[in-house]
Amino acid sequence: MAAALRVGRGGGVRRELEPTPRGDPERHAAAVWRWLDYFTAEGIDTVGYGAVVLRERAGGSNWVRAHSTGTPPLGPAGEQIGQLFAARDYLDGLGGRDALLGERFAVDDDHRLEQVLRLRDGDFRVEHALLHLERALPVLAAVDAYTAHMLTLLEPGRTLGEACDEAADAFGVGASHGDREDLRRSAVALIEHLVELGFVRPTPRGGRPSDGA
Repeated sequence: MAAALRVGRGGGVRRELEPTPRGDPERHAAAVWRWLDYFTAEGIDTVGYGAVVLRERAGGSNWVRAHSTGTPPLGPAGEQIGQLFAARDYLDGLGGRDALLGERFAVDDDHRLEQVLRLRDGDFRVEHALLHLERALPVLAAVDAYTAHMLTLLEPGRTLGEACDEAADAFGVGASHGDREDLRRSAVALIEHLVELGFVRPTPRGGRPSDGA
């Protein structure tokens, strides 16, 4: 079952179209035509897969997140949604993005990295890299070569700050290089995004990734 939702700039959500009634072929067909008419009126040319996660509760902050999935859900995603909530709570409790540098992380096992390479000047160069999380709710995240290498360095015995520095050294960006701090800031922002999506999990104690429980 699906429905069209409109997310406002302030985070509010309203339903634009009712869910399609799959049990009744005639009503289902009528609903599809209403959707098509709506898409035409709104100037929508293409439709893709995605997930909208909404959190509304009496205590604490409420939020809406939209994620690219690339494919439909592969199964029940209740546990994974709970982990997304826990990841956001973890990030909100840090008191700022820079606090991530002192944290330790591990990459979720259910991931896949795809790279597109093109032959340039006699050598294949990475043009595009995309992380896939192969779970019930498949999500995608684009990464650059530096971040992809940094992910290989994430482990319980190494802080994110140490992984950033080691990755920078591997790419020839020394401690005195002017771009090193910019590289670190962009990497931390992306790691925050990957934590929120579930690609990367904190290992606060015992060397084991948190499962969000």
